[in-house]
Amino acid sequence: MKKTKFITLLLIFSSFYLFSQDDYKPIQTGPRITFSGVNYGKDTMLLQGINPLQTYVDSLIIQPQKSDFTYGLGMFMQLNIKEYLYIRPEFLVNISNRHFTTSDIINNNETKLKTRLFMMEIPLNIGYRVEGVSIQAGLTWFRNLRANNPEGFNYEYHRGHTAYSFGLGYQKEFFLIDFYYQKSFSNQTDFYNNDDNLEYNLSTQPSYIGLKIGFVISGN
Repeated sequence: MKKTKFITLLLIFSSFYLFSQDDYKPIQTGPRITFSGVNYGKDTMLLQGINPLQTYVDSLIIQPQKSDFTYGLGMFMQLNIKEYLYIRPEFLVNISNRHFTTSDIINNNETKLKTRLFMMEIPLNIGYRVEGVSIQAGLTWFRNLRANNPEGFNYEYHRGHTAYSFGLGYQKEFFLIDFYYQKSFSNQTDFYNNDDNLEYNLSTQPSYIGLKIGFVISGN
């Protein structure tokens, strides 16, 4: 008898919880489309030799572009704790083009290069929502997956970094739109090796301003 009462109460509580969400079911999932502008902060290029006791005189200057654009696809899962409170983890894969200009001082040559970067992005945000409008804050982990470098341009990207994020969003039935700002907690260092076995360090602290569009396909 006690077991039957417990199960009955559990079903009543579960039903009340589900229907109390109104437009926001306990779990909502769907695809994401992202568009972001990336600013790499203060870029510095330092020349290092393989043997620190040797001195190198280099004629090559590498100038990275300060900002670029990235776009991507992914999925989100929104956990609606209350009508006004939610947690939203996401999984995204972004593609961006990183532009460089190389200058040969001796031969007075300038070359523009482009490398394509594939990056995984995992945001985790907490949002507070009123009448569909929400403010959000959280953390985002970025992980570089692969770079397609042009021939003769040996660029190696730092594996990953963590950023804090703030955003504004709006949700209406199955449609979500979010504007956000993300900035890395610390500098990350990329590497470039040329044919003379000289290694360059490129120190950046990237920030992102972007737009995310989502569609609820489960839980709407």
